Amino acid sequence: IKTIVLYKPVASEIRQIISAYRIVLSLERVGDHAMLLVDFLQNIKSLKVYNELSELIISMFQSSMELLKRALQSFVQQNKENAIWVIKNSSEIGKLNKIMLKTAIDKSKEFDEKKKVITSFITIKEMVDNIERIADHSENIAEATIYFLEGKDVRHIPYF
Repeated sequence: IKTIVLYKPVASEIRQIISAYRIVLSLERVGDHAMLLVDFLQNIKSLKVYNELSELIISMFQSSMELLKRALQSFVQQNKENAIWVIKNSSEIGKLNKIMLKTAIDKSKEFDEKKKVITSFITIKEMVDNIERIADHSENIAEATIYFLEGKDVRHIPYF
């Protein structure tokens, strides 16, 4: 508000300010999800279950981090192509989440149904939900970049 009042920015500068604000909110949520991931890791009761699913979890996390990195680069470098790439590819994390759940269900047939195994599956599901949310926030950042660059609000509409 101070910037708007004191410096009288033009429309593109106001869009940049609003976009930066939206990005900061998304980054704060990403940090919250990262902290939750640490908590979830500490609460896994069965390392055997985690080890069976860790490759997929790590792949999801790396993909989410790539989305986040490219989303932030799209804003800093004013690169619309990176923003579009993030928006198009963010749904892949949701697909990986569904694969992980199916894998966990399939694996549950191999393990006895003890409480710690079930608890571990639930904890891991919560972990990957948080990873998916990080990807969603990356998409929000990319959408804020497009708003900044073009003045188009592409949230919740099929932009591509």
